[in-house]
Order: sequence, then C-alpha cells, then structure tokens
Amino acid sequence: MRDEARRLAASTGQVKLMRTLDAPTAHAAGLTPREIDVLRLISRGRSNRDVAAELQITENTAANHVRSILIKTGAANRTQVAMMAVSRRWVDDHGPELAPSAGTGGQITRLATPPATRPEAHDRSVR
Repeated sequence: MRDEARRLAASTGQVKLMRTLDAPTAHAAGLTPREIDVLRLISRGRSNRDVAAELQITENTAANHVRSILIKTGAANRTQVAMMAVSRRWVDDHGPELAPSAGTGGQITRLATPPATRPEAHDRSVR
C-alpha cells in the first residue's frame, strides 16, 4: 500500500507527501517544529524549566508543548515519549547529557558525578 501511495505521489509531484512516506518522522506524528525542539530537549532529560530557558519561552509554554506532544504521540509520560523519540529516530541520540560547567566560560563538559557516588560524600567524619 505504501508503495502504491508513493507511486501516486511521485506521479503527481507531491514532494511533501513522498517525504512523509519515505521515513517515519516526528512530523508524521503531527508534531510542529517547535514541539520537535522541545521533544529533543526532554529526550535528553531536561525539565520544563530547562526547556523554557533554552528555548527562551515561559515554563508554562514549555509545559503546554510537552502536554501537546504527549497527546499527539499517545505517550503516557515524558519518559515514554523520550524512548519513542529515540527509538523511532525523531531526535538524535547524543548519549550522556552534556551541560556547561561553572568556571569554564560556558564550555560543554560531561555532567559531574552525582554526590552520592563521590568519595567525599561518604566522608562524614566528626571533628
């Protein structure tokens, strides 16, 4: 059926439809470009506050985008939609989250080891 639809789209010059048929994308899920920007960030574990700061929107607008993404994709929560986005290649999977480190002039470095796993976090000696 997809091949027939692609043949018909090609014969009538419907380039946009051909792109949709060629590969499943976030656009095929009905997401807007802005929602894809938000999805990319929540797929990297960002909070609504972080999304808002990065995209220069209000936190409420970020939450509205997330809500719309969940409705359009049928996902139950942020984690599920993030997993869908990566597995369906709607967003790039860049591995561990990266963030600017304090005192590095905004250079991007890997996030620090969580406090509970740092050796000094376990050193609670009384003086």
